[in-house]
Amino acid sequence: MYRAASKLIERYLFPLFFFISLLKNLPFSILKSKRIAKKYGIKLIDHNDLRMHNESDTIFILGCGNTINELDQSAWNKIKDSHSLGINRWLIHSFVPNFLLVEGTKKYHLNNQIIKNDNEYIFNIWNESKNRCSKTQFIVKNLESLYFDFDRLNWNRNNQVRYIQNLTLPGTTKSSIDKSIMYLKRLGLASNFQLPMGQRGTASNALSFALAAGYKNIVLCGVDLKGEYF
Repeated sequence: MYRAASKLIERYLFPLFFFISLLKNLPFSILKSKRIAKKYGIKLIDHNDLRMHNESDTIFILGCGNTINELDQSAWNKIKDSHSLGINRWLIHSFVPNFLLVEGTKKYHLNNQIIKNDNEYIFNIWNESKNRCSKTQFIVKNLESLYFDFDRLNWNRNNQVRYIQNLTLPGTTKSSIDKSIMYLKRLGLASNFQLPMGQRGTASNALSFALAAGYKNIVLCGVDLKGEYF
């Protein structure tokens, strides 16, 4: 009943649907993220964090799809001369990005042995990469909805580890998402890199972060969007 009513409001009264969704989720999300961040001494990313890196108007977003293996040395040289942002498990690769955007685990998955083994594997990679990634900004998303075990991460929380808020776009159709983006632009929320727009996948948050941070050229590498996960 609730879902049916919600879909009707979304379809025929979208402005009402948009503002109800935004007011229902965003304040709670921000407050919960701040509480968790304060507990672990994690700061919200800011302009000073962006200034830590050499100026560039180009950023490469690095995913772990198979096509990443097709890049030749000249491509990697271009990436090295620009800014780069790795997604989630990127550090299984040797290339060190300027930013690493990661997310935690759904709490109801924490007792799943396969998920636990996977988490153990990725935390080991992150921790083993600490020294070679001494200048990488480690950014955590979805603090309000996903569990991230900061106590297992040996990176410097004060200087390297940051978080971003999550701005989920209200809507379940492409038309609704387009309208949501239009309203967020009018509200001035579409250009806030601390609150990048996203819709589930980390890649969408990475794109919004890059746009809001002012990069003029955004290049996707290894963001294949193929396989059972998609």
